[in-house]
Amino acid sequence: FNLTVSRSDNQASGNWSANVAGTTYTGTYGQSVALGPFLISNGAINITVTDTNNSSCTPISFTESTKN
Repeated sequence: FNLTVSRSDNQASGNWSANVAGTTYTGTYGQSVALGPFLISNGAINITVTDTNNSSCTPISFTESTKN
């Protein structure tokens, strides 16, 4: 499966990064970035998004699962 992530933040540096299943993704706030593909058989994935240049911004974490 694939995911599309879009982050917005008025007080951030302008760029974010996320490490997902050993791959680092980067993006610009307000623009969509495609993540994946991921195997459904591997189960849930954990994603933590952090601001690239501002360590005082609180990281956002979430888990994406394909199972109901």
